[in-house]
Amino acid sequence: GIGQVEMTNIAITELSEQIDWCQQVMAEGMLFLEEANQKDLSFLKNVEKRETFLVKTGRFVLPIIGIGSTILVSMDALSGMYFTGIVLAVLAIVGGQLKHTNKIFLTVQNYENQVQGYLRQVELLDKLSLKSEEMRVWHATHFGKGGEMLQSLKGLETIQRRMSFRMNVFVGLALNFFLAWDLRITHEWNTWKEKNANQLDNLEEQLAELEVWISGATYFYNHSRLTFAQFNDEDKISIRGMGHPFISEKVQVTNDLDYSLEEYFLIITGPNMAGKSTYLSSVGWAFIAANAGFPVMATECVIPKLKLYTSMRNADDLSGNSSFFHAELTRLRFIVDAIERGEKVFVILDEILKGTNSRDKELGSAGFLKKLVRLKARGIIATHDLSLCDLADQNPAFRNRYFDSVIEQEELDFDYLIRDGICKNMNASFLLKKMDLVD
Repeated sequence: GIGQVEMTNIAITELSEQIDWCQQVMAEGMLFLEEANQKDLSFLKNVEKRETFLVKTGRFVLPIIGIGSTILVSMDALSGMYFTGIVLAVLAIVGGQLKHTNKIFLTVQNYENQVQGYLRQVELLDKLSLKSEEMRVWHATHFGKGGEMLQSLKGLETIQRRMSFRMNVFVGLALNFFLAWDLRITHEWNTWKEKNANQLDNLEEQLAELEVWISGATYFYNHSRLTFAQFNDEDKISIRGMGHPFISEKVQVTNDLDYSLEEYFLIITGPNMAGKSTYLSSVGWAFIAANAGFPVMATECVIPKLKLYTSMRNADDLSGNSSFFHAELTRLRFIVDAIERGEKVFVILDEILKGTNSRDKELGSAGFLKKLVRLKARGIIATHDLSLCDLADQNPAFRNRYFDSVIEQEELDFDYLIRDGICKNMNASFLLKKMDLVD
């Protein structure tokens, strides 16, 4: 069958062509579900089912007694004293179940907002014109060919509404005397739960998946330059026209990511603020989006199936008595463990081993990169240590690329374009002087 990534591609593409419908679904969700305090609807499976002998028979017998005695007293065939006794007896029988019925009713009614929100969304889903065979199969599998899920939610909404009728004391007394209301609605709840409760897990899961697809469809609709990843078995990595999704397309500078088959690691150098970290983030977002089935901000994306692992922005853990350096070593160990387990990975490293001295850092970084290449891991590292660039002269598995800056007339300028080679221009001294931090 079709994989999850391919299914997400199809769903996002189809839903992006019906963006008004997507917005309506999300609006219904926000209207009802935000007031629901994120309660888990599947908890209703645990609500008591109380189908006692009294519930089974009393819902028929007690209304006959209540209505019959009312008719008789109105015809003067029954004295007021006997009628009062019958009223008290009927209400006492129903009231004897009050502890249990209140618990059931209040719990079920507590999910009223969720049910209304999900009901509106499923109603809209049943009206959606699905073009692809894959989406029609998905809908039929999870929501029923004949609208079974919709009918189930309507039934639950009706039960919740009927439960609320008896919250008014006087209405509740009348309903329970004439119709044994609590027993009748308890039976309706028991019947509904027996038939439909097991669908609740599937309902929330599938509506959550639908909302993920709608988010992807909205993203796809709002951006003109997106593409879906093409996965290959030849370990080819080629992303063209790649940008960062959080940067406006009006000012976005795009770059490529390319590896020859013998290349495993790109070593990125460049001055401060030239674009190294943004480039690494763009690559990370591309792999995340591709693996999730979302469109990638690029004109072309051809990659193998690789899990993404990163070591970026590690921090001290004061609560765990962990230094910055130890936190980073722990993260790097985690990455190596994944590779040694046999996972195919893509690794993104940003200026690793910052918590040690320069010489130690150079030797440690070089040794770690060599180990990753021996383990056949693909990846990219941004660094200010130009000594790491020597690895490319020693091993074709490494390749040097860089960002640059230009200082003209006491002004610093960046073009944010990546180039082959090693960066020669650094700007820390210029920036310190520019901000009057040095003489």
